[in-house]
Parts: sequence; structure tokens; C-alpha cells
Amino acid sequence: MEIPATMKLPTFRPEPALTIEATDIPRGLISDLVLKRTFLEGITNLSRLISETKLDYNVIYDVFCSMQKEMIIEIKGVVGHNYEFVLSRKGLQIAEEAYRKSRYSGPAPVSLGAYRGAVQAQAFKPELTQKSLTEHLSDLVLSEDIIRNLGAALMTGGAIFLYGPTGNGKTSIAEQDQDRQDQRRNIPGDHAKAAGARIRRGGGRRGRP
Repeated sequence: MEIPATMKLPTFRPEPALTIEATDIPRGLISDLVLKRTFLEGITNLSRLISETKLDYNVIYDVFCSMQKEMIIEIKGVVGHNYEFVLSRKGLQIAEEAYRKSRYSGPAPVSLGAYRGAVQAQAFKPELTQKSLTEHLSDLVLSEDIIRNLGAALMTGGAIFLYGPTGNGKTSIAEQDQDRQDQRRNIPGDHAKAAGARIRRGGGRRGRP
């Protein structure tokens, strides 16, 4: 069923972070993440790190240059701008220490500030009318009174408690509302969020990648 335009969530597309500063997470956390990925893979390259961490090329290349300067890595080959490398003995020691502190090695986290911003930007702000809600629930047999009360509850943007005997449509109404809220929602950082220099695992629903 097509959801009326007045009930759709706003489209949210976060701007890509093209520099380490723009990621809004500590440089050391990003460096540790790249070190751990390299440590786990044995031999890696820039393209693979970009794919695994979901970070921009410029961010990965910045970290790569720093590791090269500090002799943390050893270059094994290069095709175009895609360097292939392994950890040096010094790099292995640093990576093992980073891995002991935290075994998380998935996509780079987002800052708590960026996460809150994404949630707030997509906060449900319905612009409902009785007509649009009736059309949205047209495959259900509901009285005008129920639709009117449901609309008033939805306009608050808060939680809704549906009650009544078995078979009166509670589940169907809830599923319709969930479908409406899930459409076009895109919350970054469901895999992990950064709080200072620590990473908290995410546990929310994932929208579009």
C-alpha cells in the first residue's frame, strides 16, 4: 500500500565524512580500528579497508600515511593508488594491544552527537488528516471513532497502547503503523556508536544501508 505523502518520514542522507575531523570521532579510535582490521586479515589493502570500515578513501589514506610514517606497516605492492601492506613488528605489537583493549573491528562508529542528530532529523512529525489516515487504513474495517482517536494519538508522536478483545484489529493497526514508520528511515551507527574513545555496540533496527 502506498503511504500518503503527509504521513511519510523526511528523507535523511547524512553528508559523507571526507576527513578524520569530519567523522567527529577520535583519530586514535580510527587508527586502532584500521590496525585491528589489518591484524585480523594479515595482509590488506586500502580498498578492503574502505569496504570493511565504511570510511571514505581520504580518511583511510590519511591513517595509512601516518602508519607508513611511523613504520607501523610494510608495503607489499601497489596497483594505482591501492596499496597492499602488512603490519611491521612494531605494528603487530600496537595492534595486539589495541585488540586487547577492544575486539570490535566492524564498521567505523558514529559519534553520539551524530547519532542523536540523525534520530532528531527523522523524528516523526505527522501531518495527518482523517481522510489521509482513513485511506492508509482502507484495507481494515474501522469505525470513524477509532480512526479519529488513532489520529489524535499519532499526532503526539509518542507511544500508543492498543487494547481490546481478540480479533478487533490491534495487530493489523500496529503493523500498518510500523510499516509507515519504517519507510525511508535511515539511522546511521546501528552497528556501533563512539562515546569518547570507547565504542558501544548498537542494537537498534537497521533501515536502508
